[in-house]
Amino acid sequence: RTRTQFKRRKREKKRLKWQSIRYILFSFLFGHSHFSSCLPFSLLAVHTTVHPNCKMRRPNILITGTPGTGKTTTAEAVATALGEGFTHYEVGKMVKEKGLDEGWDEEYNCAILDEDKLIDEMEEAIEKGGAVVDFHEPAVFPERFFDLVVCLRADNQILYPRLQNRGYEGKKLEDNIQCEIFQTVLEECQESYKENIIVELRSETIEQMDDNVQQICGWAHKFMQGGN
Repeated sequence: RTRTQFKRRKREKKRLKWQSIRYILFSFLFGHSHFSSCLPFSLLAVHTTVHPNCKMRRPNILITGTPGTGKTTTAEAVATALGEGFTHYEVGKMVKEKGLDEGWDEEYNCAILDEDKLIDEMEEAIEKGGAVVDFHEPAVFPERFFDLVVCLRADNQILYPRLQNRGYEGKKLEDNIQCEIFQTVLEECQESYKENIIVELRSETIEQMDDNVQQICGWAHKFMQGGN
């Protein structure tokens, strides 16, 4: 009886974990911009399945893609699911909060990234391992930074309204759509990193995003257990 109860509790914890992560993904798709402040408490109890005494290095993961493909949402869900020892780094937010810029782009209404400042800022986190980084410009980082590079893709019919909802318009909107059409971010990944660590994933529906999180977490666990 005790063994049966233990198995039931284990299944229930696993179910609650993925329910919570799906909540993050639903929040992205349906516009709850402040979802992180109202996450179910069960999300805080997510733990990695790797034994706590495991000494394997935690992988560093880059999640990239055209703006609007779900990078930040996916990265946050991955870091949360993997648990202790993994940290989500949202580069766009870091640039604003830590002054990692070299001016302001009036045409695109955004900060101009200082790549040297960003790399210096990230060095310690990368050396420690367990960094889940999201940014739309994969080429700014040294190749040595990451063990897995995930490029998220989305059809333009889905991407366009997502960007409009963010307030993108005019040249900024059209340029980002063109980037997705011509696979600009994917090509930057291929030019900047080894082919065997690059993964291209569709990120259009809640089911796809859910699968993506599970795939990335599965790869991370395998890496920590000594796999490739």
